[in-house]
Amino acid sequence: MNIFFDVSWQLFHFLLIGILIIGVTVMLRYFIKNKFVLLGVMVTLILGTIFVIDQTKYTTFKELFSEHLNEENEVRSISIAVNDLSGDRPETVARTTIDDDSLINDILKDFEEIKLKKDEDVRFLSRRYTIGITANKEIRENFSKTTTKYIEIDDKYLDEYRIITNANHLKTIESLVE
Repeated sequence: MNIFFDVSWQLFHFLLIGILIIGVTVMLRYFIKNKFVLLGVMVTLILGTIFVIDQTKYTTFKELFSEHLNEENEVRSISIAVNDLSGDRPETVARTTIDDDSLINDILKDFEEIKLKKDEDVRFLSRRYTIGITANKEIRENFSKTTTKYIEIDDKYLDEYRIITNANHLKTIESLVE
């Protein structure tokens, strides 16, 4: 029974798109009498929809973490955990916290160059490095909110996103680990 709900949830947006296309076709039949023109319009709408859906899978590191990393938030520290992935479970073999502003800026600058594509098929979310970015946001005078955003990253993936740029985004982190 759970498999039925899982499959239904995965295919729900396709069902909605199909219903929308059928509804638009019915409405356009009243305005476009020529069937070839109607077919052309519908093919264009379908291809445009496919293109728009595919483009929503692409993002950048900056866009993905814009709520956490913006002008209102001050990054206080970055924690780095190095994970050993050779066993059944990932095991943290080293950990450090960086408070130096210049190193924090170098790490974030390396990450800014990353372009990402959402990978729907990725299942293994443990990566070589676990990065915790701690930011402080002043809510009002003498009151602030501190949040930490954790990301799993290696040379090919950032969480469930595949890294599609050839930028050396781990340059600063790997120099610190050595």
